[in-house]
Amino acid sequence: MAGFDPYLTPVDYFLLAGQRSPGIATIEGAADKRAWDIRAGYGLSGGITVFRGREISKFSAKIRLIEAKDWQDWDSFKPLVQRPPFGSRPKSMSIWHPWLDFLDISSVGVEEVSQPEEDGDTGAYIITIKFLETREPKFALAKPEAAAVNKSTDPYDQQIEALTKQFQELAK
Repeated sequence: MAGFDPYLTPVDYFLLAGQRSPGIATIEGAADKRAWDIRAGYGLSGGITVFRGREISKFSAKIRLIEAKDWQDWDSFKPLVQRPPFGSRPKSMSIWHPWLDFLDISSVGVEEVSQPEEDGDTGAYIITIKFLETREPKFALAKPEAAAVNKSTDPYDQQIEALTKQFQELAK
């Protein structure tokens, strides 16, 4: 997304399987969420954080159909988001929009398509398409390296640390 400026070059469409969305489209709710585990023992203060990888992003595209040409374009676009025929396997599709590019989201499955709803303020009809990111699984479990070690000034904590270090040396 290098150089993209929504003020200078706004993008009011997305590409799905190489086809441009009709009307005026916006992408909403896309996020690069990360999964973490917090592991701590009973009665312990603090814990270990374990990174479990990127979560799958769920987001929506809102398509605003404003004029008759938008409805003609929707008729051409609609087969991409329709339910697959019974007995066939749904396939993920490529998707592009600058905000999705920013989040490294490039492949999706269609989760839901809404009915056209009239926007009372503008007279446009809005169709909401919910997408689910598709991505091959990759091993990502990792204990992060600490940025800084907080040394306790509590004498008991210092004694426990010294005994732990002594025990670890004996265990070698």
